[in-house]
Amino acid sequence: MFTSRKLSITQDKPVFYVRYIGKIETFISHGEGATRVPVQKLWDAAAEERHLAQVSLTVSPSGLVMADIEHKGEMDFDIQNITYCSPEGKVNPRIFSWICQDPKTKKLQCYACLCSSKEKAQALALVLTRAFQIAYRDWKMHHRSARLHGQEKGAGLKKSSEVVNHPNQNGDTLRRQSTEACNSEDLVPTAV
Repeated sequence: MFTSRKLSITQDKPVFYVRYIGKIETFISHGEGATRVPVQKLWDAAAEERHLAQVSLTVSPSGLVMADIEHKGEMDFDIQNITYCSPEGKVNPRIFSWICQDPKTKKLQCYACLCSSKEKAQALALVLTRAFQIAYRDWKMHHRSARLHGQEKGAGLKKSSEVVNHPNQNGDTLRRQSTEACNSEDLVPTAV
């Protein structure tokens, strides 16, 4: 009933070896079925499987790196430019596809690769989805930390367009006339 599988978990970024089908411009950035028509066009025009370029896809929270194994070329896809990914089961269950916005031209491109099995295509989609989640979590933490750090810096600041009086430990009154933000440590003792 249950099958046992051994999984090794490492700190390395996951690498998938696939065959590159190609890319095509698309006008739909995300959603179910967004890759179906572009992938069908690519698949219909594709050469036989053995003639497709062998590439490796490396997934990380910063994005996807596609490296051509034979020609040593490499393409980077930043995570913020990837708008959608999916195993394309309607065309061929072994196809993994993603949509990425070109950072220079702002055009959407649909990329497709043929995996060795349906399970590898699904695993690739799950791993990239997890990379999205990690990148988003890190982004949120960074912005939350920056916002909190900004509030801490501004906590001692006061805005005033009138005289600010602060008695110090010696009973002297500290005064400052200001129309901009000032830190209470900038106040100097003056005679009242």
